Amino acid sequence: MPNTFMSVHRIFSLTAVAAVLSLLPRLTQAQAVTDVARATQARDSVLLRANTYRQTIEQQAARFDVTVHRLGKRRRVVHGYYLKKSTNPNSLNAGVVSTKREKAWKHVTRTLATGVVRERYLGYLDGQKVLEETRTNHQTTFVRVSRVVRASGINLVMGRARQGLLTSEGYVQWGREQFLLTAPTKL
Repeated sequence: MPNTFMSVHRIFSLTAVAAVLSLLPRLTQAQAVTDVARATQARDSVLLRANTYRQTIEQQAARFDVTVHRLGKRRRVVHGYYLKKSTNPNSLNAGVVSTKREKAWKHVTRTLATGVVRERYLGYLDGQKVLEETRTNHQTTFVRVSRVVRASGINLVMGRARQGLLTSEGYVQWGREQFLLTAPTKL
């Protein structure tokens, strides 16, 4: 009886593995498109969206705080905040307006012992991370942009969806399409 159970278990697991392997080509992403014009257009779209997000976030942010750790000035963290005004009608002070800070952006700068400067910038809209940029020696090496997903009909934020990314090696993703630039470009 135990041998029968083990053989049925093996047959079932082998069948499941074969089914997954047969579906694998359909589930994987398509090969990267090397069309130069479309790849350049996708790259420009990612950079344009990143610049638009950054300008919007920095215009709306009202405050920032700088943190420099005591071990030296090798790591600097700057946080930007939105100031949200709200009233609570259920509180004892019904007419009082309170101000709440909400994270708008974060900029981390690290200076390595070799003199290399690494920066990371994160931008937030409606509490969701929509922009991520990485720079080395003030040269952009990675950009990822996302969009805020809202529930239809009401102003409720459901989360975020990745919109595009760009690397300094020439890999570009815009929507569901992947591109490969023929020659890596300086961003």
